[in-house]
Amino acid sequence: MLLTPEELYVLDGAPVYRAENQGCAPWGVLLDDLAQADPPTAARPDLADKSQERWEPWEERFSTAAAVMAMSEKLPEDDELNDFPESAGELTDVFRELPALGREFRWHRGPDVLVAAVGGAWIAARARTPEALDALNGAVPGDWSNG
Repeated sequence: MLLTPEELYVLDGAPVYRAENQGCAPWGVLLDDLAQADPPTAARPDLADKSQERWEPWEERFSTAAAVMAMSEKLPEDDELNDFPESAGELTDVFRELPALGREFRWHRGPDVLVAAVGGAWIAARARTPEALDALNGAVPGDWSNG
């Protein structure tokens, strides 16, 4: 989730602008990169051995990170219009792949549906209508939570 101005903080040389909703990682921009017009971002996975935690490169540009964050955080916003399969098959020809945006995301669109395939591990979808969500559940094989 995007942090509010009151929630912003600096962690080991990086202002943190985003936090994973379960506390697994913060995202930030290294202080040394702040002077760049569109600086790269970094993520810091929460590890059991805190001494091993480091900022790792994330997106090459903050603008890309912001766009991915806005799109991906919108997906789960409305329980009636989103879905997540426990396991999913390949996206069918019903969905058109959108231009690449984000290092781990593949974005697709279909009739009134936005689908994000993330790192081959999971997919998430958001529909404009319940009928579009039903059509998605029927078009993509998998064990959909709402389907």
